[in-house]
Amino acid sequence: MSAAPVVAVVGAGLAGLSCARRLAEAGVSVRVFDKSRGVGGRMATRRLAWTGVDGLAREAAADHGVPAFEAAHPDFAQALRHAAVAGWVRPWAPREPVVGAAAPQWVGAPAMKSWCAALAEGLEVALPHTVTALQTTDDGWALQGADGLLAQGLSAVVLALPPAQAAALLRPHRPGWAAELAAWPMQACWAWMGVSLVPAPDWDQARPAQGPLARLVRQASLPGRSVPPGREIWVAQATPAWSAQHLEQPADAPEALLREAVSAQLGLGPEAWEACWAHRWRYARPVPPPLAPASRGRWDPRTRLGLCGDYLAGDGVEGAWLSGRALADMMLETGVTAPALIAGEA
Repeated sequence: MSAAPVVAVVGAGLAGLSCARRLAEAGVSVRVFDKSRGVGGRMATRRLAWTGVDGLAREAAADHGVPAFEAAHPDFAQALRHAAVAGWVRPWAPREPVVGAAAPQWVGAPAMKSWCAALAEGLEVALPHTVTALQTTDDGWALQGADGLLAQGLSAVVLALPPAQAAALLRPHRPGWAAELAAWPMQACWAWMGVSLVPAPDWDQARPAQGPLARLVRQASLPGRSVPPGREIWVAQATPAWSAQHLEQPADAPEALLREAVSAQLGLGPEAWEACWAHRWRYARPVPPPLAPASRGRWDPRTRLGLCGDYLAGDGVEGAWLSGRALADMMLETGVTAPALIAGEA
């Protein structure tokens, strides 16, 4: 008796995991692959470790990807309510230096990646594994990784990746899709994280109108977060224009420039910082306004190849969730168990 057909989802951000969870709930066997050490994609939480000025080792966490998100689509709003009841997300109403209390937003809890982690629970998730190529075989799709074969005999493959990364895998099999995705514009973002020894001001978030900073968030203001006693952790997102200008620089240079900008925003001197880091998101978000594809996901029932991501459904967390769910529904409607043997299409 042959094994049950398996769908591979490449990418463990919210788009990929919402697709995988929907398929699994319908009885489809799913395996998820991601190059990172944890799930979440751009809904990321980074573990920080440093030595304090007192010589003691300390650790904390910082949400250095998506800072927060909102809900407009009714389906996503309903999913958020379910996630809130389960304790995976919580509302956040940050204080701002100019406008006072900002509009309520949502964050994962107790970390930004918590919702993704909950969706991944019970699924087979392979980390960290970078998929370098897709191959067709007599019994379906196979995934090649940097260290060799990752999976074979797959009935379908979902690419929940930034467009440029998906294009590289698609080129031998769907060159038309690959060409479109390779040209799909995405914005980069430098993120900055710093541990301050100075008490925080009376606000939680700033969105400066000028300079390199798009957003500055006090980590302790986010629901469920904790920071070491006597410290504040700040996370900054640089503007798209500034990030593009400094995209290819080694991390030390953007870190120093962003630390200077954050210090100016907070009125702090260089001695206020105990430790600082920078992280480059090469594919942070689709260029607004997003392009308008025919649907929120893309599915080829002949080759059994699918695409999902916020670039197909609208910028941000909501777009990622909508895209993943939409693709899963397309796959379930047309069937995902037939062999995938068509290797090329213009």
